[in-house]
Amino acid sequence: MEGEVSLDSVYQAVQALYHHPDPQGKERASAWLGEFQKSMFSWQISDQLLRLQRDIESCYFAAQTMKMKIQYSFYELPPEMHSSLRDSLLTHLESLKDLSQAIVTQLALAVADLAIQMTSWKSCVQTLIEKYGNDESALPFLLEILTVLPEEVHSRSLRIGTNRRTEVIEDLAYHASLVIGLLTAYMERCSHDEKLVIKVFRCLMSWINLGILHTDHIANSQLLVALFQVLRHNQTSSNLHEVASDCVCAALYAVEGLQESLRLALQLQEGVLALEDAYHNAVACEDMDK
Repeated sequence: MEGEVSLDSVYQAVQALYHHPDPQGKERASAWLGEFQKSMFSWQISDQLLRLQRDIESCYFAAQTMKMKIQYSFYELPPEMHSSLRDSLLTHLESLKDLSQAIVTQLALAVADLAIQMTSWKSCVQTLIEKYGNDESALPFLLEILTVLPEEVHSRSLRIGTNRRTEVIEDLAYHASLVIGLLTAYMERCSHDEKLVIKVFRCLMSWINLGILHTDHIANSQLLVALFQVLRHNQTSSNLHEVASDCVCAALYAVEGLQESLRLALQLQEGVLALEDAYHNAVACEDMDK
């Protein structure tokens, strides 16, 4: 893309992408925006769009652009700008957390991908929990970041070497008990909020799937008790039932050797066998999903 690009021209192109009555107009806008996302101008203009918050479409496009730039073009930024980018992304999350879950997810992915590549950001999990762990208004985006962070570690989009990936995984393993403690506290305070419980279970499953949690951490946690309580309850919604089931399955897969994971294996066996009544009830109600 040649020549400087203005914020207004980007905003108009986003509007055309979503609202132009002619399909060809939408295609032209999409092609132009695709070129814009490859340019150096996209860093600053995306940040401005997120700060202005004109509408959901422009904010989503800007958040998506930020995520893509960090994933594929992180090398464009000099190291001295990394901290200001991190602080800016977190500020956007704070201000946009109630606007759209899709925007929160894009920005959370951007933060996660930044944390994985930004070697100067030490103990990112501890930093985030200390900053937002006691702020209930921050729950939606803190849980989203902590969910996508373990998932992004093995992303092929990130240009990091084996040594850096190993370093990140070791850091996440070191701080895993902090995450378990946080999730447990959230469950105790907000067990009545189904959307939050789903987020907690999704986050737990993400950390289990990465394979860094000591199985005793899971076995000792009240989160395992909560999972089986949800599965035993007849009135549990399909969405909550599904994520709880997936999380229990992830825990079962985590038991690779009985000697190393005996405590978790026994608790899982006991919990699963206690689901017999719930199974018969699902059969009686013809609830095939459950």
